Amino acid sequence: MLVGRAVWNKKTKTCEAWALDMTYLAKRVNFELDKYTYVSWKSNWGRHAIIEIADICPARITLKYTIQKSNGQSTPYSYNVILDTTPCNYGGKRWWFRCLYCHRRVRVIYLPDDSPVFACRTCHHLTYESQQVGKPRWVALADSVFKLPKLEEQWYRARSEKRRQKLERMMNRLRPGIQAIIDWGERTRRRRNRKR
Repeated sequence: MLVGRAVWNKKTKTCEAWALDMTYLAKRVNFELDKYTYVSWKSNWGRHAIIEIADICPARITLKYTIQKSNGQSTPYSYNVILDTTPCNYGGKRWWFRCLYCHRRVRVIYLPDDSPVFACRTCHHLTYESQQVGKPRWVALADSVFKLPKLEEQWYRARSEKRRQKLERMMNRLRPGIQAIIDWGERTRRRRNRKR
């Protein structure tokens, strides 16, 4: 049994989209020296993809690939993806993609089936698989048992009224779980008494 409301319109998961990971790419392409290369990789569910990377500059790469739709029509795409670097603690540099839409620095860019270009997980509204799995009831109950005393202690130590209100809301969400455990214990005790 799951706790919480059911999600009927689930978002697309990251494992259902093509992912271009910078750690994978940086091992195969030297962004300082290479000018042109092909990158081939296998997706999580077994499909192969080949992306042509042309015009490699220290600041950007050009991605060229073709998407074949279910009706057999194929569309070629070619666009620039900006690259960024950060220095590492012991020398060298770490490479990143800049998202085409939000310009955030990201390690992985995704290409879902309904989009023609690679972008970050946030811009494509993708979620991780673990975010769409509900907690079993006993896990939710155990959470409430362990968290409620800590929250009550924080509530007593809180100085601002705003902080106390926030902690009170959190405690009110956990109290039904504690009450469910108490009710379950009462029902179990009554059953045992009836059998005797």
